[in-house]
Amino acid sequence: MSDMQYTTKGGQIVSNRINTFGFEFEWDNISTGRLSRVLEEQGVENYIGGRYDNDYTRNKVTTDGSVPNGAELVSKIITNDTMPEIFRAVQGAKKAGAKITRKCGVHVHIGAGHLTDEQVGLAVDNWFAVQSAVNAMLSSSRLHNQYAKQLDARTVSRLVNCLNNGNTWGDRYNSLNAESLSEHGTFEFRGHQGTLNSTKALAWARFCEGFVNMAEDGIMLVDLIPLQGIRKYNAHTKDAKSLEECRTLLRWMTEAGYLTEANRNWLTVNKLGRN
Repeated sequence: MSDMQYTTKGGQIVSNRINTFGFEFEWDNISTGRLSRVLEEQGVENYIGGRYDNDYTRNKVTTDGSVPNGAELVSKIITNDTMPEIFRAVQGAKKAGAKITRKCGVHVHIGAGHLTDEQVGLAVDNWFAVQSAVNAMLSSSRLHNQYAKQLDARTVSRLVNCLNNGNTWGDRYNSLNAESLSEHGTFEFRGHQGTLNSTKALAWARFCEGFVNMAEDGIMLVDLIPLQGIRKYNAHTKDAKSLEECRTLLRWMTEAGYLTEANRNWLTVNKLGRN
């Protein structure tokens, strides 16, 4: 059970935990120059940079290899206080004529550099165990995406071995990327489809945040699954997503304090069965 508390700030429900966030939005049908200009008009300072410029104190507009006719926004490090900037950024992209295609995704980084190796392994185990529930909030095209692969037992075992031997993972193209920990001190959640809806992006980020906080608290979901009506994920079954299991997971996370009632309701109404 988490001792996480929530407060309301500027109409948004925020966690009292000191978590940091980062967003990578991929949009089609827009140039880096146009996106950069419109973001400035929205009050979102940014610079046009290369894909490997790593100044996370500023928002960067860059190209993305998977969206050749589009642009990517790599946000600066975001906190609860600066989260409203994401609303303005997404609004700006929409205003600029950006489009969402099957090529686009949203990557969310959650600060996790404070976790121990054991807690990192637990976060990955938890994500793997309930992927059928998580997948219910993702579009079908993302479930077999080469840049956001579903975890499997072999990958999870490999990660544990790497952690035990003090090595890095070596593969970032997974729905949950732990390789990002060594470079950025974050877990990167890569599975979500592209969006021009900032509320959707932020609700998803809060959901992902819950997995980092659960790991920090030592919660092992696999021990709770038989009691919660969620079957442990099996990558070889056709039932790769389950709406009912997702409702169960969202309900449990809310009752345990890892998700607000407002976010749970939004995700349940606006995400399940709509992807």
